[in-house]
Amino acid sequence: AAPLRSVALPGPGGLGGGEGTAIALPRLSERAAWRLGVLAVAGLAVANLGALDAGVASLWEFLRTKAWFRADMWEPYVAVGSFFTWLHGWLLVDYLATSGKFGGRFSGLRKYRLQDQWAAAKKGKTVAEMKPDELPKPNRWYAGWPWELVVYLAPLFVLAHFNAFAPRRAALEWAAPSFLTVCGQIGAGLFLYDFFFWFGHVAMHKISPRIFKWSHGKHHENNESRASDTVRLTVLEEVVDVLCSIAALRLLQAHPISRTFYNIIITFLLVELHCGYDMPWSPQNLFPQVFAGSRRHHIHHRVGRSYFGKFFRWMDDLFGFVEKDGALKKATKP
Repeated sequence: AAPLRSVALPGPGGLGGGEGTAIALPRLSERAAWRLGVLAVAGLAVANLGALDAGVASLWEFLRTKAWFRADMWEPYVAVGSFFTWLHGWLLVDYLATSGKFGGRFSGLRKYRLQDQWAAAKKGKTVAEMKPDELPKPNRWYAGWPWELVVYLAPLFVLAHFNAFAPRRAALEWAAPSFLTVCGQIGAGLFLYDFFFWFGHVAMHKISPRIFKWSHGKHHENNESRASDTVRLTVLEEVVDVLCSIAALRLLQAHPISRTFYNIIITFLLVELHCGYDMPWSPQNLFPQVFAGSRRHHIHHRVGRSYFGKFFRWMDDLFGFVEKDGALKKATKP
């Protein structure tokens, strides 16, 4: 139940006089407030579809004439730029939450940090009750990602050399999509990507320990996932990841505008998945029956035997790759 807050109703003398009556009203939780905000934005979008369609059409007419947008490597560069932005955004969050700078005014962010929550639960406390020296330090997660940039881009340059991006060039002559088409293609692309990757992810974990170490062990080097673990991948994983995304968009014949925004959104979701925080605005808290999110992925990095889906819950729930509460107690070592 939501916590209550007291509100005084005016007495017989109105707002300026007389004793009022105190009643208790439910206080919205952070998650409920964010959920209402998202629903309000969605409602505004539905009410203004005509204007949004016109905006998409104007954007398309602008983009399709630009050499940088027509370039074969546009989408990979968008993905790289987006990863760079999201990774460093979470680096800043970690710094603000744990450094004690600025008079500790950002230390409240630690209550959302999953590693702190697990460490506190082990001692039977809340994060607020923990002393600073009892809270775990963030692991060093920054170094190494420039190498991942080379591993990601090099095969795409090779593909561009062999004309693999010809379908995208043909799509540059398409008419502008509607706003709902863009949203639908992005949502369906995320669903298909997650569906395709789930099978490869399960195979990496379940076939044999040797295959796991060779194909996926690098990603699990840290028990505690941080944002940059998103791109801490073996070459095989990198290839599988990219192919799942390409297959999803090709199957949908997604519009170039949809593909561009898809790259921005999927990189955000991938980094948020590994960030190590359970923010009230996270998709897993906005729509908990649909999205998996950082909590499940945090457990996945802890125990490695469950929660193989990245974005959505359905495949893990359907095939029983979930953890029972009793089993999770064994995974609470910080």
